[in-house]
Amino acid sequence: MLDWSSNDPNSAAEWLNAQPSGPQNDEILSTFSSAIIDIDPQAAVTWASEIYDEVQRDENLSMLLEEWVALLLEVNRVSALKKRRQRIKQV
Repeated sequence: MLDWSSNDPNSAAEWLNAQPSGPQNDEILSTFSSAIIDIDPQAAVTWASEIYDEVQRDENLSMLLEEWVALLLEVNRVSALKKRRQRIKQV
């Protein structure tokens, strides 16, 4: 599921949508949401919220939100570095 989710998340999502909901899909939902966090953080959190087991859902959501924040911080850091380099070039 991890490779499929990373390589073709749309097909993996379609397949997941066709599956009956319930605890039998918790591990798949956890893996899928972790695989797409870099691609679509909001969708990853949405999928993880479908995990049936409350403890597993909370742990997965916590991990995803930490990764999402790290992604945002990295984007902001890269953006700040680019702006700084542009200012240095102008001087």
